[in-house]
Amino acid sequence: MPRRRRRRFIKPKGVVRRRVLRVVAVVLAVGAVIVGGFLAIVTALEYRPADSARLTVERAEAGSEILHLAPGDTLTVLTFNVGYAGLGKGQDAKADGGAMITVPQDDVAANLEGILAALASHTADAMLLQQVDTGSRRSAGIDQAGEIHGAFPAMASVFAPDYRSSFVPYPIPPTGRIDSGMLTLTPFKPAQATRLALPTTLSWPKRLFQPRPCLLVARIPVGSTRELVLVNVHLPATTDDGDRSAHIEALRSLVSAEYSSGNYVVVGGSFGSSFPGAGFPEVSNRWVPPTLEIGPMVGAWTLATGQGATARLADKPWDGTNQLFAVDGFFASPNVELSQVAVVDLGFEHSSHNPVTAVATLK
Repeated sequence: MPRRRRRRFIKPKGVVRRRVLRVVAVVLAVGAVIVGGFLAIVTALEYRPADSARLTVERAEAGSEILHLAPGDTLTVLTFNVGYAGLGKGQDAKADGGAMITVPQDDVAANLEGILAALASHTADAMLLQQVDTGSRRSAGIDQAGEIHGAFPAMASVFAPDYRSSFVPYPIPPTGRIDSGMLTLTPFKPAQATRLALPTTLSWPKRLFQPRPCLLVARIPVGSTRELVLVNVHLPATTDDGDRSAHIEALRSLVSAEYSSGNYVVVGGSFGSSFPGAGFPEVSNRWVPPTLEIGPMVGAWTLATGQGATARLADKPWDGTNQLFAVDGFFASPNVELSQVAVVDLGFEHSSHNPVTAVATLK
């Protein structure tokens, strides 16, 4: 008998299409559940700082001499963006157009050692540091604030977080946990320290993964009735114009009120904008910050940085051709004389920023 040929059953195109759509729908549903679950967890862990929050002042070790200030005294001040000890000469940053997201622990430790050596060589009466990590994946989880305070046991210190996220999912691979902020150290005893939140237009869910800029305000008694108000700042360099203007206005409002009350004011840090008159040649197709504009103030306030670059673009390891900036420096009230303002040229060996120092006289 002749063999019977099997008849092939061809599924109608409509059936195949429906099955494909079902698979796509299931994949999208699973993806939505995963993303939704992730956002729910990160939202539950969201850092929600108050507009104004008292900070803990870590006292100097027992037996350290407590220094006091009086009108007419002179003190040295230093500001240094330490770049989470992850932006040394041999590193770049994905956020700046480079490739690196996390930095090996040995490199972070080496950078931190160099930063501590630089601070020891230029010890000031007030050291205002920015981008100090306390447990970030990008910097191998090292508690840099604790390490720095431990290296200067005769100084009081206060830390204000300005970037806390349980998990930053971008770029690829993810950045992961970030815990970072500003650190102020001084041998004078702050009577009080406060974290003042700066306004932001960030909405959910973007705000879950972005910095929460603030002012770290430390109050040091001067005589019996006045205070030296030290303000540590780290203003975002890439924020939109609306937020940038709001940040400057908040700073102006604070320092104007303090000066009107008879206090001395010294602001130091990374302002995220170029100091007037401190421009550098633009490298082709590279980001450059806007010019820093404080706006009208009552009295002769001083806005100053030193000669030379205070920062470089970390789009590649330092090779001498990176875009340079002058975004770090000081802003002082009319009753404070700033002199000997200088950039400490460390050659970007251990950070993408250089320290800036000055002498402040309380008039």
